[in-house]
Amino acid sequence: MSSTDGSTGPPPMLMLSPEAQSIQLNLERAGRLLHERNLEGANSIARWILAQPSVSTFQQAGAHLILAYSFADCVHHARTAVRLYESLDARTEAQKSVRGKWVKKATDLLEFAEAFTQEQSAAEEQQEADKELMHVLQDILDEFPAEEETVGEEPRGGPSNESNTEERG
Repeated sequence: MSSTDGSTGPPPMLMLSPEAQSIQLNLERAGRLLHERNLEGANSIARWILAQPSVSTFQQAGAHLILAYSFADCVHHARTAVRLYESLDARTEAQKSVRGKWVKKATDLLEFAEAFTQEQSAAEEQQEADKELMHVLQDILDEFPAEEETVGEEPRGGPSNESNTEERG
């Protein structure tokens, strides 16, 4: 959606329907909660926004951008925000500049989310490999013969002195 001043972004509130105004106010509220590090509150509002039938493309993109800051499906939400911001109609240079700013923000977040999920995946794979190694080591230890099961070996330190004195005498 475009505003009358040539920017890409939310239109002036006077031009919005009451439903769209409510969605826009909630999007702004979710953004404030995000900046306050209240992810649960911000995500709750963002999910509500996405469920609204009259939500605009710009508002959908903003809601997905907010959801991309949480760990759950961060790559999906960041990728969706990029796609939606890129789809905004921008005819003037000012509109293209503002759209580019939002696309860049979403793209930067997408790159971070992809790197984060790759690191998480690698850490989880390492944990699984460590667990498997521990099971293999435990199996080896379980199969290792106990001292009383050894055959034909002298205890450590050689034969005991008692047996040596008995054989001599």
